[in-house]
Amino acid sequence: MLSLYYAATGALRRLIGLPGAHTFSSSPVWLLGRVFEPLEERIQREWSSIIWCSYRSNFSTALHGDRFFSDSGWGCMLRVCQMQLAEGLKRCCRDLEIRSVVRKFIDVDRPDVCPLGIHQFIEASRSAGRWFGPSEISSYAKRIWKPEFLDGVQLHLAHMCSIYRSSILQKERMILLIPLQLGVDGIDAVHMPLFKKSLMHPNCIGIAGGKPRSALFFVGFQGIVFESFSDRAQMIMSCTWILMLSSPRYTKQG
Repeated sequence: MLSLYYAATGALRRLIGLPGAHTFSSSPVWLLGRVFEPLEERIQREWSSIIWCSYRSNFSTALHGDRFFSDSGWGCMLRVCQMQLAEGLKRCCRDLEIRSVVRKFIDVDRPDVCPLGIHQFIEASRSAGRWFGPSEISSYAKRIWKPEFLDGVQLHLAHMCSIYRSSILQKERMILLIPLQLGVDGIDAVHMPLFKKSLMHPNCIGIAGGKPRSALFFVGFQGIVFESFSDRAQMIMSCTWILMLSSPRYTKQG
């Protein structure tokens, strides 16, 4: 896990434009709303339970009738969205076998069997071969979401960062996506405390972010964020972020 901490910190620092490395901390580790002591064996088990979606190649059917048989190089945010939704389905359907969850994301053009595969996302977007932003891919997830194929789980997309109690209280099992912008060229320091508290919430399924051709999936952190934001670099250096990355490598389909 040590190498994971260092790699995650480097990724975030490059995202926000800060140089240098980060040293290992003995602070507790937060991972999707659960807290662990450093080097605790349960961290590895929790980490391994997160479904990882990466690039694929050799699709049996081209995307949207086009020439694309792979999403390598442009589908990273789409894969991050899939990881979020997979975590949400796991939380909402705890009696569902993990293979049944994974099957819903297989990249074949069968919306009744694999309702959250890449073909369904591309059909909703009407385009392939370009990078999608977090808010945009969330809207496509909402468009293709069919509860009858997803064990009755509902998906609610907050409009303009607003959540109305009447629209969510009647739902027994629901995944809530809240698209919002936390900065222009990077994450603004003023948002860091809320960013951290979100990852501490027991119902958190991760935070999607990044920039074109560099999608990031935030699932946890280690360390303390200073209350004062006078020194942005110092504030960032105090916290290690744990990420799952959409790998530049691709995995063959089938």
